[in-house]
Amino acid sequence: MGTNAEQVAASSEELTARAEQTGQAMEHVASITEKLAEGAQTQVNSIEASVTLVQKMDA
Repeated sequence: MGTNAEQVAASSEELTARAEQTGQAMEHVASITEKLAEGAQTQVNSIEASVTLVQKMDA
């Protein structure tokens, strides 16, 4: 067993590493969310273009 100071230092290092991993995971989730939003916007734009085309054809 290490001293209390060694245990605290080890725990601190572990918490730091986990915080860094959490930060990286959050960045990854944000990137995926952004891509999903872009894809959804592309679909909306496509639907709007289709509706406009149909409306012009009906006119």
